[in-house]
Amino acid sequence: MGITFSTDLAAPEGTTESPCLCAQMTAAFLSMMRGEDSDEIRAELAREARPDCPQCEGKGVEREPVRSPHRLDMNLHGFNVLRALGLAAEPYGQCTIAEARRALLRARNQDVRHLLSEDEVHYGAACEREDGAIELRPVRGHSKGLSRDDLARRVSAFEAFVRQAADAGAQVIHWF
Repeated sequence: MGITFSTDLAAPEGTTESPCLCAQMTAAFLSMMRGEDSDEIRAELAREARPDCPQCEGKGVEREPVRSPHRLDMNLHGFNVLRALGLAAEPYGQCTIAEARRALLRARNQDVRHLLSEDEVHYGAACEREDGAIELRPVRGHSKGLSRDDLARRVSAFEAFVRQAADAGAQVIHWF
């Protein structure tokens, strides 16, 4: 299950603009992706945009809230990262910056083999494909495991997040 870490710092205000994918076949799309912006570029994007597009509402330009730099998403194996850190492996929690730093020391100096897992491939029953061939072991699902390197990379990402949050003046780290 995924875990998102955030801090007690306020999220930045404002929005960012980018060309909408519904107008991606235009020269204006590439121009705006390169950082160029003008009334002509926006007019061409609006001409080529789908009128019923839910992202840009036919304007050719999407507006999105500015993403907070004080967030860290761990989409897979988030609870195992919390366990490696020695923090409460609960869906919601918090700790101080000092506790997070101690947790990083714990994670780097303990045996984490019990948190590691291999990739798992789930096979279905033999079946006939559309082209008439018989597939003896069709793959029905794949579960990504957690290797020692993956866990170390995630702990390093958390360390960089804690360092950046502390430098910005954060006192508390939350996860959900």
